[in-house]
Amino acid sequence: MNRFNVILKLILTVLILTIIAAPLIAELSSLQIEGKPVKSSDEIVGVKDANGRFCAAIQVISDMDGFAYDSYNGVIRVDKKPGKDMVYLQPDERVLEIFQTGYEPMKIILSEIGIKLNSKEVWKIRLTGEKKLINIPIVIISEPSGAIIFIDGKEQGTGKQHTVAEGNHQLKLVKDGYQPLIEAIYVDVNNTLFEFKLSEIEDVDLVINTVPSGAEVFIDNVMFGKTPINDFYPAGKYPIRIEKEWYVTFEDYIEIKPPQTKEDYSLNPDFGSIEVTSSPQGGMDIYLNGVARNVQTPHTFNQLRPGLYKVNARSQYYESNEIEVQLQRGKAEKVGLISK
Repeated sequence: MNRFNVILKLILTVLILTIIAAPLIAELSSLQIEGKPVKSSDEIVGVKDANGRFCAAIQVISDMDGFAYDSYNGVIRVDKKPGKDMVYLQPDERVLEIFQTGYEPMKIILSEIGIKLNSKEVWKIRLTGEKKLINIPIVIISEPSGAIIFIDGKEQGTGKQHTVAEGNHQLKLVKDGYQPLIEAIYVDVNNTLFEFKLSEIEDVDLVINTVPSGAEVFIDNVMFGKTPINDFYPAGKYPIRIEKEWYVTFEDYIEIKPPQTKEDYSLNPDFGSIEVTSSPQGGMDIYLNGVARNVQTPHTFNQLRPGLYKVNARSQYYESNEIEVQLQRGKAEKVGLISK
């Protein structure tokens, strides 16, 4: 009986350890940026986008390989070299996403880490998948004192002393009657003291327009209104998000300054178009990915989500070949089907 109890305890122990360990095994590691981004002074981009503009570029330096990239406007091109990927982007791009098997996707709001893209310019960032083991004590001082401190989105109270890992962090200070302060800071053994002066709240005449209009605007994650907007908002620096169906969500920061702040944003389409014709026989029913769309050739689908489409057409006495189209954001494709 005692031997049976021992075996039972061993089985229960193994089961408990398995349950505890399972989420740890499934947990993904995080990618991290080492140091500060650096603008290259000796490299010039010669790649152009589809509109003939010279691109900007971000060189991703790492001891890891196999990265994949995406951005809100779409990545123009990636030149892969061991340890150095050159990612070509439109000069007005604001977000870069980096993917690596076994790691959580990394979404970089470029302005948050001090990058402002311009045509022909190259920025360099150093990426690692190793978690920082160095915890560094830092001191954060606000004037006036008593501001609530957020580090990387987590509230830390009003104390001055904190401990964080070496590297880049987002800092936010909030105090009633004062403008919220958002700053990107870099912490290492030589950067441990951070002092900030808060400004009193002052309502500012804020004008926001978008092309197209009718987009929903969120400031500091709170719905502010639909464009066009002309209203008052407290001065300060805030995260802004603009959403509209069929368009790519815009994310960045807005700095609201007196006496008036006016911002105009152009949203990028999150759709493309496909023009379908057939010859010599016209008036054929169009099928996309095997589904009848209840329209006949010739016809233009003006709003289709990006993706792979298999296009063909049929009628009572005719059928066509099938053509595959990889539709990208903002692109217009033409498909000419041959009927027989």
